[in-house]
Amino acid sequence: MDSSKTNKVALMWRGDPRAPDRPTHYETRLQPVINSLRGAGYAPEPIVYFDEQATIARDRLLACCAALVWINPLADGRDRSIVDDVLRDVAAHGVWVSAHPDVIAKIGVKTVLFHTQHLGWGSDVRLYETPADFALRFPAALGLGARVLKPNRGSDGQGILKVASVGPHDISVQHASSDEVQLMDVDALRDIVAPVFARAGGLIDQEAHPTDGGMVRCYVCGDRVIGFAIQRPRQAYPSPEQPAFAMNSAKEMWGPDHQPFSDLRASMEEDWIPRLLAAHALDRQDLPALWDADFLWRATISPGRSRFALCEINASCVSPFPDTAPDAILSAVQLCAYRQLHG
Repeated sequence: MDSSKTNKVALMWRGDPRAPDRPTHYETRLQPVINSLRGAGYAPEPIVYFDEQATIARDRLLACCAALVWINPLADGRDRSIVDDVLRDVAAHGVWVSAHPDVIAKIGVKTVLFHTQHLGWGSDVRLYETPADFALRFPAALGLGARVLKPNRGSDGQGILKVASVGPHDISVQHASSDEVQLMDVDALRDIVAPVFARAGGLIDQEAHPTDGGMVRCYVCGDRVIGFAIQRPRQAYPSPEQPAFAMNSAKEMWGPDHQPFSDLRASMEEDWIPRLLAAHALDRQDLPALWDADFLWRATISPGRSRFALCEINASCVSPFPDTAPDAILSAVQLCAYRQLHG
């Protein structure tokens, strides 16, 4: 690698094309990462990304040794197709990209729940690849109890639905984006999810787990747990019969040694992450500098299962993050720079 760029590290996030000069929350949230990099002698290079200026971003990224990217898979009607091509291109030219789009496509999508359901974090999960497949198999799954439908790609709860039978012909459908509950029949549900198959590359169907206790987020740098958070439902109960579904409260953060989650840390580092890598033909160095796994507590624990059930992995845009993250990200960048220099 060109020695002139071995100390230059890009931090990239998406801007608003309607107001390109308007600051986003990333300037503030990523300042501790910038400070950590700068304190170790690196030159942070903030890049506010716009699809309309993808070539400019590519040229700036090529001048860096590493690119740390915070871009949601869906935002304001846009996806990551253009930026992912840019990131693949600069990675092919020797820039270390975290997270690489091809890694996100393996672990940062909902199909990870299907491909890793054999792990201790697993649930009963079905994958529907076509509307006809969904129409054929979903009614039998619904007969087992409440289900959660998740587009393979999404962000902030978009398109995630909790479905339960409420009568011989009716179902309740609760939207994670708003907690709104609708009553309908299965045919109406099919119409709602039909666009997902073309847009998101499939639909995941997971058994529902309790949400009233909140969600545990496990933050990871590479293959090392660096912290935890709990996020509570956005409201206590829409009704006595219908617990809140979405997690939208502020997060309570802890470090990696938080005792109540010591079993979760051990399972992640010693068992689940190594087997996640094996299931997706990945190496440790492929893992992002910052990613997280979100868990719910099970109502009951069966043999071979943890008390925690995985509900998703986030690898595209992890924010906010614990105080331990900036130095952990720095360590990942330093390791990347070492590999680039020494092979």
